[in-house]
Amino acid sequence: MQALLARAARLAASMVPLLIRGETGTGKERLARAIHLCRPDAAPFQVFDCAGCGAGDPPLPAAERGTLFLKGAEDLDAAAQAQLLRSLAGCKLRVIATTRCDLGQRVRDGRFRSDLFFRIAGTALELPPLHLRQDFDWLLDRVLRTASVDGLRLSARARSDLKARRWPGNLRELASTLQAAALLAEGSVIDSHDLPPPLLDTDEAGTAPPDDLRQVLAACGGNMALAARRLGVNRSTVLRRLRSLG
Repeated sequence: MQALLARAARLAASMVPLLIRGETGTGKERLARAIHLCRPDAAPFQVFDCAGCGAGDPPLPAAERGTLFLKGAEDLDAAAQAQLLRSLAGCKLRVIATTRCDLGQRVRDGRFRSDLFFRIAGTALELPPLHLRQDFDWLLDRVLRTASVDGLRLSARARSDLKARRWPGNLRELASTLQAAALLAEGSVIDSHDLPPPLLDTDEAGTAPPDDLRQVLAACGGNMALAARRLGVNRSTVLRRLRSLG
């Protein structure tokens, strides 16, 4: 993550169009705004929601300087793509676009214009999903400080349970989970029983109680591949859960 932020900082002062890729809730718009704030002037940050772009809509804001933020470029249909490409001709705004998918693959599949793709993707940054972030513990503490009252902390068991989750909603889901846990906690410590269940049950091994997981693994003679099949998850999921339990 530090390497990604360092690269973003080096790109911030340029006018190179930037494509930020990442799952829902990984902080794409937050990163775009941080890059924009590195500008030496007070130029505006203008948001263009591609999902809300329809036929006849004004394609771009009227300002001639600053950053144009294209939110969810993959949501543009063929007509909107053509309209946007025409509007970007001669545009002096710095373009930063985001996508939740592999936009390059959509170009190869014929679902996204290649000329528009190269206009908005001079280079790309990839935000990792939350469960792969190396700084997860730091993020937990930072989000907890902003989501709850001062002095509230996580127990070791609660921290372990949070690290084992898949987090399909990423940072957005983490913030909501910690806000709810802060309200449910009776003292100054958030324990595992204060944590609300995952909003989407995408990882049975990741949310199973430690004893249940160990019992399945013991019944399989320590064979993680067999245990994963019984739980209906990938072997890597079982391994990640065991590592989080210590």
